[in-house]
Amino acid sequence: MSRLPFARLAFTVRPSTPLLSVILGLLLLFMVRFNGLWFLWPLSILAAGVVGFGVLMAHSAVTRARESLNQSHPLRRFRVAQEIAFWLILACGALRRLSDLDLQIRCRRQRSRDSISFFSR
Repeated sequence: MSRLPFARLAFTVRPSTPLLSVILGLLLLFMVRFNGLWFLWPLSILAAGVVGFGVLMAHSAVTRARESLNQSHPLRRFRVAQEIAFWLILACGALRRLSDLDLQIRCRRQRSRDSISFFSR
């Protein structure tokens, strides 16, 4: 039975923790949002905090992975480009999610208008 060296184990365990945090936070956020339980709004704040904490842990894992490379490694030289790419990917994902929420709200409003006009005939 072979054992993983600590450095390799750190690269496999460290990314899983932020991913799990983000997934659980989004799951909690979606459960509160789509069940229509508006009185549970403090759980939405908690879920957003868990997602934000997961993002910060992912950023820390990326930074630590980059710092563990040799000085001459090409990935270590382009720190600014990696930071821009990380935050740009995060911002694009967040904007896409916000646009999906806006589309869902518009569809619900349209359905409620259609049902009101149907019953008023």
